[in-house]
Amino acid sequence: MPRLLPPFVALLTLLVISSLACAADGCRALDSFHDGVAVDGRVEDFRGFSYEAPPGWKKTDFEGMPMVSEPGHLMFAPNLLFATERVPGTLDDRVEANLPELRDFEGFEVVGRSEMETDDGDRVIRLDTYATHTEGRFRQIYYFIDGPEQFLGTCTRHHRRQHHADDLCDAAVRSFRRTGSREDLDPKVFDDGRGFRLAIPDGWTRDFSMGHSIVRHPHDEEFYPNFLVVNDEIPGGALKDRLSLNLRELQAAFVGFEIVDQRTMQTDQGREVVVLVTNAIHSPFHLRQTYYFIESDQQFLLTTSRLVDDRHRFADEIFDAVVRSFTIH
Repeated sequence: MPRLLPPFVALLTLLVISSLACAADGCRALDSFHDGVAVDGRVEDFRGFSYEAPPGWKKTDFEGMPMVSEPGHLMFAPNLLFATERVPGTLDDRVEANLPELRDFEGFEVVGRSEMETDDGDRVIRLDTYATHTEGRFRQIYYFIDGPEQFLGTCTRHHRRQHHADDLCDAAVRSFRRTGSREDLDPKVFDDGRGFRLAIPDGWTRDFSMGHSIVRHPHDEEFYPNFLVVNDEIPGGALKDRLSLNLRELQAAFVGFEIVDQRTMQTDQGREVVVLVTNAIHSPFHLRQTYYFIESDQQFLLTTSRLVDDRHRFADEIFDAVVRSFTIH
């Protein structure tokens, strides 16, 4: 199967754990855990589902994925998010396909595997795990939900505390309901409900990966050139600060990371954009990844991926044109 981005579960887990941000002045809880919107009843997700949030939890946007978390925690807040994966085969095949990536984490162990159902009758495999990350050891429960759209819930808490979160996440997953996707919009316009629009290149298609709505080139059998938009939650929000802090994380995270170019441009709406062009190895691919930091209160970041070699060089001008069409409404 063609690959869009680095393996799904590994990145999903890192996104969840990175909710405990460690800046140069020490560790602190991510502000969005405490500044999110209080949830009263069901969470409606633009990707075509809804669920009943645990009482008192708050909703926020984390790296473009809607997430709910429990307020009032100094360091790490228990949280729940849902992503989308594309794995061929049955529900059991999906679990087995994800296990090799999960086992790459230090101290990873499966401590339980069971089945449950949503209130609508969808089969769910519940995988109960522990793993050690930079910030400590965590309990993570993965909920693989059966159905044509392969939804995956992840509940994360501290491994020795916050035990109550397990039952709360179970209840939220039981309330999971498919509602139909918002991706029935103009096929030439990308609008996923987060307050922006951009043009979709001719012939390119929308898809889901890692919980994000991705736009990709349709005609490559090895790797699809693609782009996605996330919310870059950096304190302060100045473009230079966002670039500096993200650069530090990229250099630490990726093998063979190198900066190829750095420049600025503007959208047609007049918003400043800082462009960081990089190369990095995501086995088995050597990728050119370009990060477009867009001036906006929501701190939008458009990320592109293509192969480094000349086969995908055509995509660079297309990516720039997409960014120029970016409009906040």
